[in-house]
Amino acid sequence: IPMPGLTDFNIRFFDAARNLTPLTFPGSSLRGAYADAHIFKDLLGLSFSHGREMGSFGYFAQGTNTMAASYVDAVRLLLFPNDLDKHYSLNYARGSGDRESYLTKEVYSIEGKQEFGRLTLDGELAEDDKTNSGVAGIHWDDGDFHTALNMRNIGKEFTTVTGTGPSQGMTGATWTTDSKVRQASISTMLDVYQNHVFYNPDDPDALNYTVSSQVGVPLHDVYTVAASASYSETPGALS
Repeated sequence: IPMPGLTDFNIRFFDAARNLTPLTFPGSSLRGAYADAHIFKDLLGLSFSHGREMGSFGYFAQGTNTMAASYVDAVRLLLFPNDLDKHYSLNYARGSGDRESYLTKEVYSIEGKQEFGRLTLDGELAEDDKTNSGVAGIHWDDGDFHTALNMRNIGKEFTTVTGTGPSQGMTGATWTTDSKVRQASISTMLDVYQNHVFYNPDDPDALNYTVSSQVGVPLHDVYTVAASASYSETPGALS
């Protein structure tokens, strides 16, 4: 819809897939009304959603709400909406109606991403009715080599407006690498974390870790030989 001072202005009704961020409103199919617009020469992006939940999708669907008459209101203010190298956003989501008792009523967050050449930084800080949570990532891309360090600190009672948060009750970091050496593809993963929900009562602060690696070598355009190995040690987990 063309309007003075607005670009990319859209209004929709009925069924649509909507989402904000992983820690606020990670994704759901809604039946309702939605509006998106860019203002101030694409400096700011505005997004609004209101609707009845029809199902979940997107970043994760763990512990999702299944009640029949649950409603979601979500608002996002996004700085630099058209810039692929950076963006910053303020996010708010609220749930109402017939909902599971463990779900938060509202969540606020600040989220952003910034690229510096091959280096990318991203993160989100969120607060719900009971506690707060945060995620952050550092990524490096250099041709055939990619590595990332993703950190998380998720409150054990933290939820989004539609379900439990990713890695609920966990504090930790995951380091991954992907590379190509000649024709071989090599990937590794190291995950170190504390579990504050299902923890070992004899050693609640113990660190758990998982390490894995995979190697793939193509023999032909169709065939590839692959080998993988993994190891986990979970002294801090409830057994």
